[in-house]
Parts: sequence; C-alpha cells; structure tokens
Amino acid sequence: MRSPLGFYSIRSRLILWLLLPISLLGVIAIGITSSLITSQANKVFDRLLLGVAYSIEQRLVHRNGEVILNMPYFTLDVMESASSEKLFYRVQQQSGNLLAGFNGLPLPEVQHQEIYYYNTVFAGNDLRAVLLLIPGETPQTTVQIIVAESLNGRQGFAENILMALVLVSLLTMLLMLLATIYAVHRGLLPLRRLSQRIEQRSEHDLRPLVCSVPKEVTPLVDSINFMMQRTRDNIEHIQQFNADVSHQLRTPLAEIKTLAQRAQQELTGHGPEGSRQIGTSGQIERFRQIEQITDFMSRTTQQLLSYAKTRQSLLDQQMLKPLDLIDFCRQQIMHHAPRIYRQEGEIEFEDFQASSAWIEGDSVMLSGLLINLIDNTLYYGALPGESPVIRISVQVVPAQIEHGQTVPADPFGADKSGKGSVILVVEDQGPGIDPDQIESVTSRFVRLDQQRQGSGLGLAIVRQICDFHSAELTLSNRSEEFQGQSRTASGLRVHIRFPLAAKPATEN
Repeated sequence: MRSPLGFYSIRSRLILWLLLPISLLGVIAIGITSSLITSQANKVFDRLLLGVAYSIEQRLVHRNGEVILNMPYFTLDVMESASSEKLFYRVQQQSGNLLAGFNGLPLPEVQHQEIYYYNTVFAGNDLRAVLLLIPGETPQTTVQIIVAESLNGRQGFAENILMALVLVSLLTMLLMLLATIYAVHRGLLPLRRLSQRIEQRSEHDLRPLVCSVPKEVTPLVDSINFMMQRTRDNIEHIQQFNADVSHQLRTPLAEIKTLAQRAQQELTGHGPEGSRQIGTSGQIERFRQIEQITDFMSRTTQQLLSYAKTRQSLLDQQMLKPLDLIDFCRQQIMHHAPRIYRQEGEIEFEDFQASSAWIEGDSVMLSGLLINLIDNTLYYGALPGESPVIRISVQVVPAQIEHGQTVPADPFGADKSGKGSVILVVEDQGPGIDPDQIESVTSRFVRLDQQRQGSGLGLAIVRQICDFHSAELTLSNRSEEFQGQSRTASGLRVHIRFPLAAKPATEN
C-alpha cells in the first residue's frame, strides 16, 4: 500500500538515510569546531592580556635596590589596547606593597609560576586574569603583575565566528540536500522508466519485458517476466479447459436432443418403419419439454463458456489485429441471414457509404458480440405479433479536421478523443428497456423478462468484449434519443464506439 506522503518510497528512504548521517556529522563537526574556536579565542585574548602585562613590565624601573613603576597615561593606553573592554590591573611587590592598580583584585592560588592564567570575579564582573611574575633577588625586587579583562569581548568574538560557521554549515547542508535529492533522482531514473513502461503496457500484454536496466534491477525484471509467463500459462490452461468443457458437453447435449426428437417422431407415428408407436399427448409433451430444456442447457453452457472466455483477465492483447469492421459485418450478416429469415426476422445493414472502417479487434470475439446482439434482438426485439427487424450500421467519425472541427456524423456527439472512432449500431423495433433498468442489463445473470428462458449473459458478454477492445458501450431507447423530432419507431439501440485504427500498409 502506497503511503500518501510517499515515506515508504525508495526515494524517501534513500534521501532520509543519506541526510541523517550527514546531519549528525554536521552537528558533531559544529560542536567540535565550536570547542576549537572557543579555545583558540581564549588563547588569542590570553596573549593580549599577557602583552598588556609585558607592557607594564617594561615600565618597571630598578633604582637603588627598589622597584619603581613609571606609568604616565598607562590606564588610557591599556584601555585602548583592550578594545573598550573592562580592564583591571594590580602591580605589587611580592612582599605585598602595592605599586599601582586595584588592591582588591584577587590573586591566584598559585603564585610561584612565572605566567599563570585564571578566572576570577571582581566588582561584579566575571574576569579572565593573568599573573606575570617578575623575579628579583629579594621580595622587594620581585614584582607580581596581574591584568584582568571582562569576558564579553572574547565571548562575542567566539559567538560571531561560530554564527558564521553555523550559517556556512547550514548552507553546505542545504546544498548537500539538493545534491542528494538530485543524485537520488538520477539514480532512480531506470526504475521510473521501468515503471512507466509497465504502466503504459496494456493489462492484456503479457509479453516479456525487454529493456536495458542496471544489474541491481535485473532480478526484478526477471521476476516480472517469470510472473507474466506463469500468467500466460494459466490463461492458456483455462482457455484449454473451457474448450474441452465446450467440446465434451456439446456432444452429449446434442445426443439428448436427437433422442428426444426421435422419441417424439416415434410416438407421433412418424418414426422409421418398425419403430412406430402411438404415444399419449402427455408423453409427447414431456419429450418436447426435454428437447426445449436441452436447447436451453446448450445455449446456457455456450453462454457461460463465452462469458468465461471474454473475461479481460484471461485475454491477451496480442489477439487484436487490424480489422475492417464494415467488411466483417457484411460477412457476419450474410452468414447469419438464413437463420434470421427462418425465424421470420429481417436484417438490414448500412455503411454510410464508407469504403472501410479499420479497428484493432479479434474476429472471433467480435463474431460472438454480433451473435449475442442478433440473438438478443431475435428474442426480445419485437412487439407482440410482429416480426423482429434488426438494423446494423457502421459509420466512421474521423479525427479532427481543418479549423479544429469534427465531422458530426455520430448522433451521440463528436468524437471526444480527437483520434477518430468507428461506430457500430444495432437497433431493433421492440419495446425497449425501462430507463431505470438500462444500466443493469449488462450485468451477468440479469433478466428483465422472467417469463422467458434465458441465461442473462448475452449483454454481459457484449460488455466484456467491448471493454477488451477499449470500446464504449451505450444502451438507449430509440424513442428517447431524438427528442423534439417526430419518431414513431421504438426499440433498443446498442451503440458501440471503437477507437479508429490506422489502415494496414498492405491496404494503402
């Protein structure tokens, strides 16, 4: 089942599993870089503090065994060098004598190292301080120089660099995201092309897939081809089974009918010499009923088998071949005309002066379509006391011509596909069908007249054959089609629109 968000698609999974480690590595890299930047910023500012301490050292003067701090304008110089940060200093002899600065500025715990950095707090400010020890021969000549600076400058410096780093990292990750999506898109193109080829194939096209795919996709194509071959084998098996059933049932049913007819002849005194015996009317009637039931069983069996054969899932699109529907209908009408006349019916054919009407069709299935429509008309297509009249017509609705117009030959409207159509119409002069039931009559086992025997499969078979040929089937009552016009004829009209096919090259 496909997720509406596509989360379970290969594309989403690849992008997700590529971006997750990239994002994780990016976060780790930012964290490590942030630590390095903070450390380096502290080193830079610590060197600046030490530089200020060395500048103070240069102002120390030794005179007569004493240390004197010569510091004119010292405070101003120090403030300028520290970029307006708060600076505090303390210069004192190791003996404790303060030479300059803030006496309350805390000393570090470790005071014997020559250079020592530490953090402290003074006057409500968090400070970073450095102790520079100037050794001398005596405590009076040994000097401690302490310089402290507020942390705002170094924090702001580190934050600015870190912000720039984060922006660059986000931009890099965005570019990597786009590159990943593009790479995944390009990498999955063979699968997309394979999917499009499968979607564009007809559901009845069971030929093996022949296409160039990456070696990773080859097992999938092989599996699809294997499944298609098994499906073809199953279809052929079912079709063979249907043929066997049809053959095996036709013979015993014909024998039963023959025996019933012979028994009737003998009972009525019309049998061969030596086998004539007069039977009662009840015996004769029972044999007549056996003959009728046998006819019904034969027709129903044939209809069931035809219905099974015309199921789309059991058909192969390779069965469709170029076929001239006008010539085909003429041949079928000539073949069935004697049977129609024996049943006191009439048949008419009109081709609207078209020389040919080419479609992609299967002649055996289309023959079954016409037989079912003709039989349906012979059985239901006449009013009581009248003979059935069948009218068959074929007309071509060409593709769009000049100025974007379409030939308005089809009474159901112009061709909507823009590629042209072939219209097959079968009409009768019967009572028609109740408009409320006209949509249901193409379903299987639907019989509107329960007083007559029938399988209810004729129009269902017609529907399946139309679906297999991508044809549009429409049923309507003739008296309702041309509103506003004076029409006395009634009856059912079966309207089938086939896609127009190109004329074979041999016919050009």
